Amino acid sequence: MMLARLPDVLAGRVRATDLLFPNGSMALVEGVYKNNRLADYFNDVTAGLVGDYTEARLAADPEARLRILEVGAGTGGTSKAVIIRLKSLASNIADYTYSDLSRAFLAHGEAAFKADAPYLSSRILNVEKSLVEQGINPGGYDLVIAANILHATRDIRLTLRNVKAAL
Repeated sequence: MMLARLPDVLAGRVRATDLLFPNGSMALVEGVYKNNRLADYFNDVTAGLVGDYTEARLAADPEARLRILEVGAGTGGTSKAVIIRLKSLASNIADYTYSDLSRAFLAHGEAAFKADAPYLSSRILNVEKSLVEQGINPGGYDLVIAANILHATRDIRLTLRNVKAAL
């Protein structure tokens, strides 16, 4: 199906995302980001690092309430692993912002994770644009997660500067 529609995508007659995510469904691509050995391994590594960082911060300041930004959260493969890892630390998470360019991804994240992560919020975010202009305060987050996303931007230096500004 995708290959047959490639000429339409290249000509701009149809958006690739409309083919990959028909009617907002994640079913065609979820397996790339979760429920396969390689993706699950790296999601678990990321979750472990987030958990270790959070525990270290709490050891230094037991009253800390951390703010986490996930950029390009998409189908939530990484989010799921991180939220599971943070379950015992939930009282110290002030906010976990699940962000992406697509409202369909945000709705998916809210539906999939809000019950287990009451601290979850979601928002449209384009890391290729100034975060300040999008309502993100410089230094407003303790941790930024960006898995499988930053390489897909037009200017990686600008993207990294924008993401760094959130810290």
